[in-house]
Amino acid sequence: MNCKGIEQQMMDVLYGEALDSRECFAFFRHLQECSECRREYDELVETRRALSEWQVDDLPDGTLKPLIREWETESPSARPAASVSYWTWMQRAAAVFLMALGLWTLLAQAGLTPAWARPTGPVLSEAELEQIVQEKASRMVADEVYSMKAHFQGLLERFQNELRYVEQNSDKQSRELLEVMQGQRERSSSGT
Repeated sequence: MNCKGIEQQMMDVLYGEALDSRECFAFFRHLQECSECRREYDELVETRRALSEWQVDDLPDGTLKPLIREWETESPSARPAASVSYWTWMQRAAAVFLMALGLWTLLAQAGLTPAWARPTGPVLSEAELEQIVQEKASRMVADEVYSMKAHFQGLLERFQNELRYVEQNSDKQSRELLEVMQGQRERSSSGT
């Protein structure tokens, strides 16, 4: 591990943030071997300890008012920007959205939704819905049967055409074979 990698991990180790045991072991091994990194880490530990012991005494009356007035009169560009990141805002927006969705769901289940959000028009009974489903299923089955019938008729026509072709050609081949056999008989009888 190099010193640059150690510098990046020092604050994580100092505040006990997420380092796995392997990284933590490598970090402290490097501190044993590198006196410069060890010195820097010790300074950070001492600074943290000193800051935790530091106590602010009460300020005398009237000390804060000039500071607040100075802060208010500064231009906004001179003030440090609020450091709320994009992701923080996205998390807040997502949390608000999910809470609103959950509340809406609870209200809908309790039947307390506003009139504009309730379904309008006739609501089908279970029997009517079952009838619609059966009609659609029947139409789908009938369409599939018609499609299969057309497919099998096409196959039957192809088979009949192939059969006719074989019958026509088999007669021709049989005649040719008969002629060849008769020719061989004649040659063999004339040759003996």
